[in-house]
Amino acid sequence: MYPKSQTLLVASKRQEFAFDQVYGPDSTQEDVYEHIDPLIGSVMDGYNACVMAYGQTGAGKTFSMVGEDAAPGIIPRALHQLFAMSGARAALFQDTISLSMQEIYNDQPRDLLSKDILTPKDSAMDTRTVASWADVQAVLAEGYANRSVAATKMNFESSRSHAIVFVYVTSANKQTLERKSSTLCLVDLAGSERISRTQVTGDRLKE
Repeated sequence: MYPKSQTLLVASKRQEFAFDQVYGPDSTQEDVYEHIDPLIGSVMDGYNACVMAYGQTGAGKTFSMVGEDAAPGIIPRALHQLFAMSGARAALFQDTISLSMQEIYNDQPRDLLSKDILTPKDSAMDTRTVASWADVQAVLAEGYANRSVAATKMNFESSRSHAIVFVYVTSANKQTLERKSSTLCLVDLAGSERISRTQVTGDRLKE
């Protein structure tokens, strides 16, 4: 038993789990994104894709997905790559990239880019067309500023909602006029942990 970490080690039968990739404590944001990179090419080819971060509070989900200026996460890297690929093929394709952001808070969908943030489930989300990295930064900043955050014992500033960035790519071939549409979903889930460890009550318990 480890009282300081509130952890109890229980001896049991050996269990083995298989993973596509395991990242150690010295892994960088670049190491993680290296395995996301192929999905972006698929999105540009008209296929849908989803990247989801799951784990307990404090595990580093938001850091992996969003990151910081010195170590950008999956979301900014993916959008940078989309723009780079779009620019490289601009002679042949007309690409339009747009974003929407949603959170699921206590089973209630909330449009993070809408003035009326508590929108009905069947309502269309606000969608913003982005033509530059500056546009992307403005949209992401607005959306994340509206995200629900509350403290738990495990993390002073814990995201208590699932946040989803939807990236829509519409491409038109300038020669054949063929059009393709695809969606990239980038999901930062709320912390998943045992209630006793977080010591949450009331609304935090519902979350």
